[in-house]
Amino acid sequence: MRVWEGNLGIDTVWRLRTETTDGVRSWDAGCLNADAFENALRGVEWRDGHTLEVTTDDGRVLTVPVDARTGRPARRVEVGFC
Repeated sequence: MRVWEGNLGIDTVWRLRTETTDGVRSWDAGCLNADAFENALRGVEWRDGHTLEVTTDDGRVLTVPVDARTGRPARRVEVGFC
């Protein structure tokens, strides 16, 4: 799991990606935009071998199922304007 932090205008944006252990392939797992403070990324961690937990600054916990074999997310998380 990689998290990139950047800016979109004045807002901080976090892009989430999963990747294979050898780093050869990667997939978009989502985006959070702190256009509102409650949308900021508080944390992201593996709950188990196939589920990511993404926590926003206001305490929301969003889950992203991930294929345990390939590392590919089943869906994206999108919070705020991404």
